[in-house]
Amino acid sequence: MQDQLRLDDRWVLLGGVRYDQASTDNHNRTAGTTQRADDNQLSWSGGVMYLGRQGINPYLSYTQSFEPQTSVNDDGRLYDPLEGEQWEAGVKFAPPGWDGYVTAAAFDLEQRNSLVTSPDGGRQEQSGKQTSRGVELEGVGYLTDELQLTAAYTYTDATNEQGQRKSLIPRHQASVWMDYGFHEGALQGLKLGGGVRHVGESVYGDMTVPDYTLFDAMARYAFADHWRVQLNVNNLTDKEYVASCDYWCYYGESRSVIGSVRYQW
Repeated sequence: MQDQLRLDDRWVLLGGVRYDQASTDNHNRTAGTTQRADDNQLSWSGGVMYLGRQGINPYLSYTQSFEPQTSVNDDGRLYDPLEGEQWEAGVKFAPPGWDGYVTAAAFDLEQRNSLVTSPDGGRQEQSGKQTSRGVELEGVGYLTDELQLTAAYTYTDATNEQGQRKSLIPRHQASVWMDYGFHEGALQGLKLGGGVRHVGESVYGDMTVPDYTLFDAMARYAFADHWRVQLNVNNLTDKEYVASCDYWCYYGESRSVIGSVRYQW
């Protein structure tokens, strides 16, 4: 259940509650055993935002999460459900007369019963508390009637229960994307886009995984009122890189070319 309401035309309030109930059976056909778990959880969420007169809108939100697990540990017992909660505070700025917005947010996320990879054998183990704290910045706006710019940056400080930096998660991530749409002439309906993604270094124990930068491109054409064809190319230069390490190391995705056709009623 969720309800959103506005007070005095300035305050936006959001409140919600969710109930989950899950039954899990894990059958080990070799040992002839069955592990069963019946999990349930009541999760709350809420938020408040003030709509400022100059387009400055501060907000605060809180969310709880719950996720049952279907795998088992080395003893054949089902893992406990993952539980978490997140606080987020920020501001959304939409200046009057400008077709765009800027957001800034600080977040504090805590997850309990997290699954981590053991350093000795690559097995999944259930540990205690994992935390992620950081900030997110994003801006979207039209520089001209045809040219749109989107830029984002995220800083994440993720640590385990011992205060050590978590593997797989880089501290710095940034991206810039630009779209140019043709509204007149023979190229009307065509939109071209391109961007760059930078992912900072991550760690696994004493090992550092280098940062990397990737380029993407897009072409989209809308025609006959309802049809649209699109071509996306990710990792345009087909760069070979190691994305992360967590006992094993993983190569990142090579160049991918995806075409799509869409019809909208």
